[in-house]
Amino acid sequence: MCTLGLLEITMNPLKSFQNTVILIMMVTAPPFGLASWFLSSVFAKGFLLGVAAGGFWFAVKLTVGRKLIDRGGHSISLFFLGGFFPMVIWAVSLYAAYFLDTAKMHGCFGVLAGLLLVQAVIIVIGITGLDLLGNASMKVPSPEDTGEVRF
Repeated sequence: MCTLGLLEITMNPLKSFQNTVILIMMVTAPPFGLASWFLSSVFAKGFLLGVAAGGFWFAVKLTVGRKLIDRGGHSISLFFLGGFFPMVIWAVSLYAAYFLDTAKMHGCFGVLAGLLLVQAVIIVIGITGLDLLGNASMKVPSPEDTGEVRF
């Protein structure tokens, strides 16, 4: 394992994905938060709340995913993997942001923007494979490598 600044490159693809997402979120969220502060301070507070809620959801999802991998896919609650739990986190953050500005609801729009930023970072890294660029030994297996038969 070697360390390159904040990004730690390991042989574990899940850990590499986690570190890359956190790094990109830490790089992109502050400039967007600062830029949104000029539009509305309430929007900026909601945005940072949304990024925090999205980051918390991502951390919980990775923790549950690691437990699922360790247990071989047995006896894990679907409550945490999808569906209800992310909605609870998002609803609590939206409820808190509502009280920042009840008239124009800029805080709620900020939370939505923060949550969408986290989701966009996860999607972009997942599609492009930016987390796998640092280590050539972690390649995505092709169907030929796994013996998978395609029709």
